[in-house]
Amino acid sequence: MNRTKPMYSLLSAFLLAICIAFTLPACTAKTDDASIQQRVNEELKKDRAGAALNATVDNGVVTITGECSGDNCAQDVADKVRKMQGVKDVQVQVIAKP
Repeated sequence: MNRTKPMYSLLSAFLLAICIAFTLPACTAKTDDASIQQRVNEELKKDRAGAALNATVDNGVVTITGECSGDNCAQDVADKVRKMQGVKDVQVQVIAKP
């Protein structure tokens, strides 16, 4: 009878470790609109072509508006934004200036 008690303690510790392992990534991943907006704005500031662009986020859908120079500048920025965690879709409404 004394052998079953340590077995339950070991099993309980193991199950607790599994639960923690699965919940920790969920705590660190920020996919709400505000955090996506912040990351997108940081990306736009880094990119010279994207400096004149604006972005809004609604339920994970990012809408990029404004003007940029170059044929592919809007597409390049959109491609970077699409790869961000939590982004479900990217809508591009940009005027390309030659």
